[in-house]
Amino acid sequence: MTHSPSHDASHSDREHSAPKLTDISSNVSGEGISGKAVDGRYVVVAMIVFGLTVAVAVALFWNYQTKPFRILTLALGREFPASLPKVEGGLPKKGPAVLRIAIRVPFHPEEDNAAFETFRDKVLATCVKHQNLKPFQDIELHVFYFPPKHVVVRRSVTMPVSEVIEKFPQPDGPNNSQANSNSVEPGTADSPAAE
Repeated sequence: MTHSPSHDASHSDREHSAPKLTDISSNVSGEGISGKAVDGRYVVVAMIVFGLTVAVAVALFWNYQTKPFRILTLALGREFPASLPKVEGGLPKKGPAVLRIAIRVPFHPEEDNAAFETFRDKVLATCVKHQNLKPFQDIELHVFYFPPKHVVVRRSVTMPVSEVIEKFPQPDGPNNSQANSNSVEPGTADSPAAE
């Protein structure tokens, strides 16, 4: 096989004109940005500190988000075992302040209307009994049913808080204005009143 001289010349030009690539594996020496070697123990400690910082930040965020609704979530869990209630509240991007409840049910909420209404009334009565509803304008109840080997069924209802408090009055609940005015701050019940 004969090679033309122009082919050999162009091949050798590419070899000389191409930038040299450095082998990255030969430069793995544990040197930091400044060129000094970094001890592996410090890297491991830094990774552990970073991991702990992230874990603490997530725990604090979770506590901040769920603490105002923890009593209601636990009460719903006691009232409806295996329902996995999730309660959250706040201001959506648009609209009024909402208390949102998502909960599982053991029945088909769209086929059994009577069971759904009874369940809804029990959930709303529990809300009035255990949660201060005054900061919210609406309560959203999202009920989920997980039938075996079928698509999840969801039914939602939104009710104004004023109607819920009217429908389920609780004389000793957190929504009673008289009970709130006579309430005792935590930690002050045993101390004598200052005169």
